[in-house]
Amino acid sequence: MNRTSLRLALRLHRFEIRVLAGLTVFGVALALLVCSWLDGTGLGRDCLQERYAGSLSEACLRAQTVFDDTQRGMSAMVAQAVLYAAPFLLAAMAGVALVGRELERGTARLAWSLAPSRFTWFASRLVPVLAVVAVVALTAGLALDRFSASMQPGMNPWASLHDFGNRGIDLAARVVFAFAVAVLIGAAIGRALPALLVAVVVVWLGLAGGSYLHTKILASEAVTVAGSVNDLGNLTIDYGFMAPDGRFLSWNDVQGMVPASQDPNTPWMPPYPEAQLAVPGSRYPFVVGREVAALLGGAGVALGLAFVLVRRARPGLRLVTRRVRVSVVRGSRPHALLPPLPSPGLCTPASWSPASGECSAGARPGASARGSVWGERSAGGPPERRGPPERLGRLGVATVAGVELREVRPRGDRPSA
Repeated sequence: MNRTSLRLALRLHRFEIRVLAGLTVFGVALALLVCSWLDGTGLGRDCLQERYAGSLSEACLRAQTVFDDTQRGMSAMVAQAVLYAAPFLLAAMAGVALVGRELERGTARLAWSLAPSRFTWFASRLVPVLAVVAVVALTAGLALDRFSASMQPGMNPWASLHDFGNRGIDLAARVVFAFAVAVLIGAAIGRALPALLVAVVVVWLGLAGGSYLHTKILASEAVTVAGSVNDLGNLTIDYGFMAPDGRFLSWNDVQGMVPASQDPNTPWMPPYPEAQLAVPGSRYPFVVGREVAALLGGAGVALGLAFVLVRRARPGLRLVTRRVRVSVVRGSRPHALLPPLPSPGLCTPASWSPASGECSAGARPGASARGSVWGERSAGGPPERRGPPERLGRLGVATVAGVELREVRPRGDRPSA
């Protein structure tokens, strides 16, 4: 992979990269500005402890009011939405276009014929765009880490499972997974817009299903934590009570063990202390690392399947019969206007069918574009003599079997469609 192929790969996606990467930079700047406003309110851990205790001092009450207004403000909502949406949009749009747009436009056939191998072509297209997507996603994830720390004073984002998956390295892994799935769907469908719509649905289902499965796994790993106040670092699964032996008892369990009083004026008071079933925030590195590994593994599988589709793809032969096929005539000898160009098959006069107005199946495979017709033209009808050689002059462009050929036509004629 050289500098030229790197520049070409990025240039093919310059619109998506410029717009959505620029939007991510805007979101980062806005998020840092909101963080400075939140940190400047002076709402610290002491005020939070007073709020949990049920009494706030005058200073903490003013700080809490300003903090709530900033937290619910438009700037905070826009910053969070931009930082979350822009990387996924970049992943989806660049992913489906990586192979799907090449197949849709028909340029993949020429590119594969020029590249040393399809793996080289695929890697030269994939690696630069994947690097850009990963950098944009990681930047947005780290900015959301900082944003979450300011939105929840006293929270350590690297030791807290609060809102995990929507920030930090986990968010970057989800974006990379979405990019890989979009590449696979683009290679499978071969059309950019339908592939984009399908990719959005498949990525959403994949991430939602993965999150549900991971939550079930975390619930089996949760421990009993005393108290009913939720710690910002813990991921709470359920609320209930703690048995004398330390087991967690849900509300349904306790209601079955301690029946309610027959007297409606007597409140139901279970004889057990309140507790939570939660995953401690100290397990953040393990929990996030496991999810990141699963997401990157899924991305690797998707990219591998995409390469298999690229390697097995066989673009069909397409003969464009409503184009011009001519050569220059000087005297009685044809002169080629172009050097020989390899093509899957070239429609020659011998294979022209006047009745159907199309090329028959007798097109010669591997034929050259040199001197196929002597001063004749076919445009949806039988070949027609266009005049003496001295009237043939201006050059145009025609396409036969996916190969661009230059055309000589009489002066004053408009280019053929």
